[in-house]
Amino acid sequence: MVQGRPDFSVGVKLQRIWGLREGSVFAIEGLAATVMIGAATSAWLPGMIAAELVMVAAVVLLFSHLGNPWAAWRAVANIRRSWISRGTAMIGAFCALGGAAIIVALWLPLPSPIPAIIEVLQLVTAVFILFYPGFAMAASAGIPFWNTGLLPVLSCLGGLSSGGAALIALAPLATLTPFAPDVAIRIELGLLGGIAVCILALVSAAFRMGQAARLSGHRLLKVETVWFWLLAVGAGLLIPAAIYGFMLTGAEVGILLPIVAVVLRLLGDISLRYAILKVGAYEALL
Repeated sequence: MVQGRPDFSVGVKLQRIWGLREGSVFAIEGLAATVMIGAATSAWLPGMIAAELVMVAAVVLLFSHLGNPWAAWRAVANIRRSWISRGTAMIGAFCALGGAAIIVALWLPLPSPIPAIIEVLQLVTAVFILFYPGFAMAASAGIPFWNTGLLPVLSCLGGLSSGGAALIALAPLATLTPFAPDVAIRIELGLLGGIAVCILALVSAAFRMGQAARLSGHRLLKVETVWFWLLAVGAGLLIPAAIYGFMLTGAEVGILLPIVAVVLRLLGDISLRYAILKVGAYEALL
């Protein structure tokens, strides 16, 4: 059942290459990209610095398990064919552009077109980062459960919802969105609903596919109950939705509830990504 055991048996095997570290990195990158979009378009420098630091921390976490982290730049060598290479290149561009935008804002004023160009490029790289984990997983043809166009959409919705929750929590400090607070909360609820629909579609499709995909769907629902049902669905979707529904009533919530919603939403995003990675099963060899 487990990839890497030297039994040479022919059959469905679970992958063990990607795990909690990669799921965490994908979720944190999505949050950082979304916060950067909100902060950059609002010219809020503290938010831009925070998003830059979070993205750098995600990169350090990802590189920390490499045997030779100094050779990590080789990950971009196959950019024409590999989504991992493309993602690595875009994350590097995101960090470089974020650093340039911060330097320009603090110490090096430039003619108006240049900061605007940097901002547009930041937005392009941020949007790419939101989608690319799903494309990287969907490109794994040997794992049918991942080989679907739903994963890029689910990846984007996860990053937007985590980052959106952070922007809602930061709203008292700055105007980070063109939307009124109640509209931003309704958009966040729509993102959570979109995630739920994507999960339902993903699992439903798995049970109409081959043995490996059915095994993945079964393990997601019946085996990984803590990661999927308790953390991803309960803590990551239902409780934040309840918090935002309560906020829409107009009741005074202070700062604690929005912060709790951010923590639970990020925890849920990490848990969902990890659960999907963990149940990925290779199709049996013929």
